[in-house]
Amino acid sequence: MYEVIREWPHYVNVPLPIAKAISSPREMFLNKVPFPLPSPSIFNLDMITAYSSDKLVSEDALTFNDLGIVPHKVKGYPIEFLIQYRKGGPNYGSTVSERANPDYDP
Repeated sequence: MYEVIREWPHYVNVPLPIAKAISSPREMFLNKVPFPLPSPSIFNLDMITAYSSDKLVSEDALTFNDLGIVPHKVKGYPIEFLIQYRKGGPNYGSTVSERANPDYDP
């Protein structure tokens, strides 16, 4: 997806104790108010706790081969849909092969 829209995510690595210290005052405030407030979906304590634990797949888990699934590269309409989200517009920075070949698969 990031290759198609030519935009990559920007992450900031915040140590766990600092992230908890930043989010704790807001969590305490949200718990003290007698009426419901909108709960922000980013940088809340629940999300920080969830991201702090590793999510590892067990070694005896079923694989694609065990399930008979063959992964394929996404092409067609989903790619055409994502192209409109390119920074600068859908045709900004298009290569000659993308403009000349309608079956181009990025």
